[in-house]
Amino acid sequence: PREEARFKGLCFLCTHEPCCLCISAIVWSGFKKQFFLYSYESTKDQGIPHDLNILYELWQVPCYARNNKFTSSCHILAEIEKCSSVEQRELLATVQRIN
Repeated sequence: PREEARFKGLCFLCTHEPCCLCISAIVWSGFKKQFFLYSYESTKDQGIPHDLNILYELWQVPCYARNNKFTSSCHILAEIEKCSSVEQRELLATVQRIN
């Protein structure tokens, strides 16, 4: 069996949106889905613009294609915003515990 079959049906969970190196490793490992809490934009606002700078300088793009033929990426905090206010409070409390 192919090596990437090990990850079939699994997802990759990380606290920060993967950098160029990490997203490549995730794709090459065979993960079809990955979820992250904090986006490049959120860390840029905290004074850490390095990932965005690399994307702009190397490829003149603001972000990699989050949904492509290799993997699908999901920003967890953006998804929480779509929930009801009751669900949001519960989910955001969980995020606070993780931090």
